[in-house]
Amino acid sequence: VNTGRLCVAVADEAWLINLASGEVERTFPVSSFVPGEQRHWGHAVLTARRIFGTAQHATASRTRPSRGLISADYNNNQAMVTGTHLFSAPLDGGRLGQGKWTHDGGTILNPTITLRGGRVFFVETTRPVSGSGRHLLDALRKVGLQIVCLDAETGGRLWVRPVDNGLERSRSILFLTASGERLIAIGSHLGAGNDTAYRVHCYSAKSGREIWSASHLKGLPGAFTHGEQVHHPVILGDRLIAEPAIYELA
Repeated sequence: VNTGRLCVAVADEAWLINLASGEVERTFPVSSFVPGEQRHWGHAVLTARRIFGTAQHATASRTRPSRGLISADYNNNQAMVTGTHLFSAPLDGGRLGQGKWTHDGGTILNPTITLRGGRVFFVETTRPVSGSGRHLLDALRKVGLQIVCLDAETGGRLWVRPVDNGLERSRSILFLTASGERLIAIGSHLGAGNDTAYRVHCYSAKSGREIWSASHLKGLPGAFTHGEQVHHPVILGDRLIAEPAIYELA
């Protein structure tokens, strides 16, 4: 959502919707960024000046409700939605302007895509992984995972670093979030006593250098049916809320 408009991914397009009227002002096909391939528009972000998105396989995301699918997402080691490309373009009066770019690297983990301070951060595999677009973290880890930072305006790579120092043990979820010059990565896996163990890593957003790392248990052994193993971190001021723990970012 930005400046009275909402950007929504719908099959192989992104729709730009006027929040006041509900009308679709413009549609952007994913083929504008990834021509010649059958892809759906996955992740969608609208900023004041640009639109960002990912291309993904048509089978990567849910497209219909199902009790069976909901039940399948409980517990640990669930598949993550991934993308094949990350792209962006400036908006000029609601149209795509000059200066669009497309990143074509490894398989991109959609829950890790983060924009902050003119940079785009995400986790991807070191080489593309074939399949439906939904992958277990363990399978992606075996290929090799890395954190990538791109210039949001040009798509140029600013830095890359491996997912390591314990973060590679993540099996249930892997998130990125950012505040100021700090980039935070959080992952979880089944730990001691049948409890969810979270890893928290803080990096320099400018260079990718690791500043500190920590870990904590959820404190609810055997509880995996209401998202205990997939909590998303929240940044409030200079503090990181990673339920049930709170960390100082400085």
